[in-house]
Amino acid sequence: MSTERNRKALASSWLALFLLWAGPIVATEPHWISLDKVVLDLAGVQFQVSAVVDARTEKFCLGLVQKGIGNRRVPAQLEGGLEVALMQLIQRSQALFKSTGPAYVLQVHLLQVYEVTYTGKEIAMTELDVSFLEPLPDGNYRELYRTGNTQEKNGVDVTGLHDRNIANALSRAMQIFQDRLNQQSTWNYSLPATDLRLPGRASSYPAQQQLSAQAFFYSFENFRDLVASKSAKGLDYMDLEEKQGHVKAKPQWKSGYQIDENPIWALSDGQAYYIKLGRSYYPLEKADDGSFIFWAPSIRNVTAAGLFGGIVGGLVGGLLMNGIGSEKGPPVAYRLDMNTGAIHPESTLKNRRIESRLLVYCSRFNPEETRLEVVVDGQTRCSLGAGEYTMVHLAPELTEVKVCLLQGIEEFCQEVSLEVFYTEFLLARVKRDGSLDIEKPNSNIELDIRMDIEAGRIREVESK
Repeated sequence: MSTERNRKALASSWLALFLLWAGPIVATEPHWISLDKVVLDLAGVQFQVSAVVDARTEKFCLGLVQKGIGNRRVPAQLEGGLEVALMQLIQRSQALFKSTGPAYVLQVHLLQVYEVTYTGKEIAMTELDVSFLEPLPDGNYRELYRTGNTQEKNGVDVTGLHDRNIANALSRAMQIFQDRLNQQSTWNYSLPATDLRLPGRASSYPAQQQLSAQAFFYSFENFRDLVASKSAKGLDYMDLEEKQGHVKAKPQWKSGYQIDENPIWALSDGQAYYIKLGRSYYPLEKADDGSFIFWAPSIRNVTAAGLFGGIVGGLVGGLLMNGIGSEKGPPVAYRLDMNTGAIHPESTLKNRRIESRLLVYCSRFNPEETRLEVVVDGQTRCSLGAGEYTMVHLAPELTEVKVCLLQGIEEFCQEVSLEVFYTEFLLARVKRDGSLDIEKPNSNIELDIRMDIEAGRIREVESK
């Protein structure tokens, strides 16, 4: 790439970064998603769902969509509410497929939609995490299985495609549960009726508990549950190559052995697990919380890298389509969500929440001895020195907060408006007379500061 093209690409990426962090131009109404025009694929499903229970941790909305000029981020909601909308979809589909068999309760732990923009292309994403419960005579329940998956659809404008993603994700979950019923490999966990609408317990799956023998896994669910799609007896060894600070692996096959690698989602060589993205394999490392992480190049050509938690990595399908990224630059740690199969950059997980955000930057032109105590709605969040910043994560229901700066006997407070999915930027200043002030910087100053933050040139102080 020429120097001029590099310059233009850099300018474009910083413009995208500014648009991503900047606050909304105007407050917007939610985008309502209707499931009336979609139907589930229940072919082969030999059970029924008699009830849907909303056990999500965050019920404020389903996630976000991008609308209008500038792709303004708008909360997404299901028409009729989650329980009613999903139950109507299931009943309509069960009638179409003439479903029979035992009846179970569908407990929803996560249903989340969002959109990511690649250069010239948008991708609509849906993540689903559900449990299937058997009602017991005493009024309690037995959890028979928990499963999840991630669906995506590509297009120029994908806001109208979320209904199909939701239907596909739920169809997939019901089909996988049917597979486990057929294999007689369901669970047997007790669930008191009092816990029915509470967030589900942290699950630990077979892949997190043990290492399998050599095997190929053709789907995330089969890898998670260690249901081998095919034996890997023809695998001789994995050839490891360290490149640009990360490790890539290439299977070496025994003489005369041929294998179609296209269906492989992950594999085990009997010593470690490897996830396949594009044509490359990356070793999975066990994280402290039992999930898996892997190191790979950063995603290329992405203009939504920080949006909603950097969900560029959640695009399992998108990653396969585009490859994992450029081999240039430092590697990035990605985390595999063992409930939904989504992949997210490790460094941006905290931003995936459905929330509003407040960024407070203590001006580098403040006196060197500056120590500003940042208080939000009466809660002390941190203490900032000159040239430091903090990111405050706030509940999505909040539309306004009171932000105060304290230093010695000086105090300055200001009411700040919030918008879900956006980051409100504040510049904290110490005036020449020692008094304090909070400003909303102009766009050029804000962009310069944000560029320094993204480049790691400004120190972050964790907010309490």
